[in-house]
Amino acid sequence: MLINGQCGCGKTRFKVDMPHPMQAYHPRRCDCDFCLPRQIQYISDPDGILFLKKGYLAHTLQQGDELAEFITCSYCEEVIAVIYRDSKEQKAAANATLLESKHDFSEPETVSPKLLAADEKIARWHSLWFDLVLE
Repeated sequence: MLINGQCGCGKTRFKVDMPHPMQAYHPRRCDCDFCLPRQIQYISDPDGILFLKKGYLAHTLQQGDELAEFITCSYCEEVIAVIYRDSKEQKAAANATLLESKHDFSEPETVSPKLLAADEKIARWHSLWFDLVLE
């Protein structure tokens, strides 16, 4: 199922390809000091794909352990996704609040990645996040 998304100003667009209906997913609401005030909820599926256009992604931020990068719109600075790259692959989770039909998701779940060690975070991302395709 291909779902379109965009930031608040509409200048940065992305899409996710998810193998299951939206109702099968519970967005993850991160309780860290960065995500909580921004009301970000992340969605991902290890069998899905997040497609991002390279040209619009002017800003990246790092938080916490600085293992992942937060991709923001270069105009309105809204967080589009979080990505992790290693020598083998690129993984990502999208900001579910920016997707069309976002109200079709099941209730969000609160997660606390700040409680995990760095290697546990990376293992979690590999097991839960989308493959990332930069267009």
